Amino acid sequence: MNILNDLPKPDDLNTKAKALAILDAIYCQEWDMRYFSHNAGWAENQQMSSMRNGEGDDYFLIHAPYGCAIKGCFSESRIAAGGAFFKSVAQQIPARFAEFMAEPAFSMDQASFVLWFDEDRQVWRAAANDAPGDADDGGQAALLKWLCKGPEFYRSWAEEYYGVDVDLALVNRAFNNQPLSIAYIESLNIPIDRATLGADFEEIGFPFTA
Repeated sequence: MNILNDLPKPDDLNTKAKALAILDAIYCQEWDMRYFSHNAGWAENQQMSSMRNGEGDDYFLIHAPYGCAIKGCFSESRIAAGGAFFKSVAQQIPARFAEFMAEPAFSMDQASFVLWFDEDRQVWRAAANDAPGDADDGGQAALLKWLCKGPEFYRSWAEEYYGVDVDLALVNRAFNNQPLSIAYIESLNIPIDRATLGADFEEIGFPFTA
């Protein structure tokens, strides 16, 4: 998998990140157990998506007027956290991402990879690292695979991880950013709390009806 080629462009990436977050909200009632989250009101005109697996691995994805960028931390990567790599990223990433680099919530000093979207050339770029032969991608493929693959991949993963039956039609609707109704979700015999799920829809910014 070539992440830089396979990652969607920012608008489509934002749509997919919202889909992953709302599907996790539907199939996992405990927020702390979810992999994916999305905050459509992270800051003024900014949205933030994240993934945490509870084992020290994560990514943070920012959608802002200054651009779109991703920080990832993969515990199995040999890329040193906080040392030469972090300093190198600061020298490589365009200056407009200064706010992204300085955000405390993203723990940038623990990054094992940093990507940003080059608006001029319409391509994703990655900060270079010192791994021998660039064999270590910092965990890009491992942590960003959900953002590159389709509904079938998410369903297969979620069924195994959450131990539930996942409706493929529902997943397809989410990936296509089609409005979802809470009544429809209930009709699939998915145990939900209406008020909690409604709040999740609002935070994620995913279109829904009662």
